[in-house]
Amino acid sequence: MGEKPEVAQAARIAAGSAEAECVARRAHDLARLVDSSLLRNELLDDYLRHRFLPLSHYAGIFCVATSASDPALPASCSQNPETRCVRVSQSDLLGALEHVFRDRLRDRATLSLEHHEPHFSARKVITRKQFAAFAALAVALLSMAFAVPNAGGVVLAGIIAAGYVANAIFRGWLFWVGSDDKPASVNASLPRNGPNELPVYTILVPLYREANIVQQITDALRALDYPADKLDVKLIVEADDVETVAAVHAASINSAFEVLHVPEGQPRTKPRACNYALQFARGEFLVIYDAEDQPEADQLKKAVAAFRSGPADVACLQARLNFFNAKECWISTVCWRMGTKPSKTLDSSRFSLCGAGGAP
Repeated sequence: MGEKPEVAQAARIAAGSAEAECVARRAHDLARLVDSSLLRNELLDDYLRHRFLPLSHYAGIFCVATSASDPALPASCSQNPETRCVRVSQSDLLGALEHVFRDRLRDRATLSLEHHEPHFSARKVITRKQFAAFAALAVALLSMAFAVPNAGGVVLAGIIAAGYVANAIFRGWLFWVGSDDKPASVNASLPRNGPNELPVYTILVPLYREANIVQQITDALRALDYPADKLDVKLIVEADDVETVAAVHAASINSAFEVLHVPEGQPRTKPRACNYALQFARGEFLVIYDAEDQPEADQLKKAVAAFRSGPADVACLQARLNFFNAKECWISTVCWRMGTKPSKTLDSSRFSLCGAGGAP
């Protein structure tokens, strides 16, 4: 069976990692070197976790592209005596993975919850039984409105009022229940045994039509007091958001930031973008920052210390928020005066409520 020229080229460069990077750059897309017949959907998590991608099986050589300095390939690859690894850049590998598994990555980000835990999914907004009940109620109300308009109006108004009352009672109950549990103030000491004690921390930054403030968030991320080799930073952009994509790539030059491109699809929401990026996450801990956030430098270290010193069932921490533009406009001034001062026991994140022009 004949092999396409790109696959043969991938096998020929398997012996030299330096040449491989040059070829990948000239090709502008590592995905062109991938023999799709070697890809296995069930190994996608292995490809993401171990940072590798099969390229070719040519002339007895199984060629694998990897961005890891010391790749730990799964048994399906490591047992092949003729396996050779080609070193490529992390950005080239991510781009190839996004390209060849685009549909599967998109579907997992959108539908994974529905497939695995449908009782938690809101994809089906209304069941058949609920639809039938609402339809019967609507028919009854319309029939009553035509038959006895006055009585029909009274019943309709009563149903609407009952809905508002039920909502108010439910919100009041939530407020009452939540007020019993005061948030614990964590005052944990920072790790002192050096950077080896710190875990890998994944940072997700979803961006959509925010090209004008990309530089602000990337500068804030570079200012974090955390070992650079322990940071797994994902800048998440929508694939068709051309301006933000260009700004993110320009801001991430000469840095370890990884750019992920969310494929087009619905719903176009921040949770979907974060679900997509979670498939690439490598950290033991994870935080999500908005583009306008300015986290204090030692926030991640304090979060690690708080998790380690807190109860075993603590899964999430919430830092209090502070406004760096508290007096810029009347909205931010009111919110700042109504809010509490940021807690210094864990940390605070600063964000803006108003744009440069003063509008919210």
